Amino acid sequence: MKKKILLVDDHPGENYNFISALRDGGYDVDVTAYISTARIKLKQAGKYNLVVLDVMMPTLGEDFSNIDTEDGLKTGLVYYESELKNINIPVLFWSWNEGFKKDIEEKKWDKTDFIFKNCEVDHLLKGVECFCEKFNI
Repeated sequence: MKKKILLVDDHPGENYNFISALRDGGYDVDVTAYISTARIKLKQAGKYNLVVLDVMMPTLGEDFSNIDTEDGLKTGLVYYESELKNINIPVLFWSWNEGFKKDIEEKKWDKTDFIFKNCEVDHLLKGVECFCEKFNI
């Protein structure tokens, strides 16, 4: 059975190559650009094996303040802390800002990790495979 991934990123079109590589790698990938849509999708318990979550996303239309998210720089972290952590789903954070890796490691959240975005087409696929192996997903 294919593992199901929910990818939450405000620029899904820019990530088409990453998404295609995941699908070619045998994953069933559902994509949304909005946290509000992710909330709806995640209400179906057990539907996803993991979430790939962009860290830096705008807060427009979301329930988070610009102060809490540092003007969108940490929207994914705030979303995880306030909601995702409580539904016990593995989350692989990703961002162009490698500094978030330290923030995530310091939190010592269960079944979370960080992958730095880069331009290699199979980069996210390799990161997801390592993440799944690490956490036996």
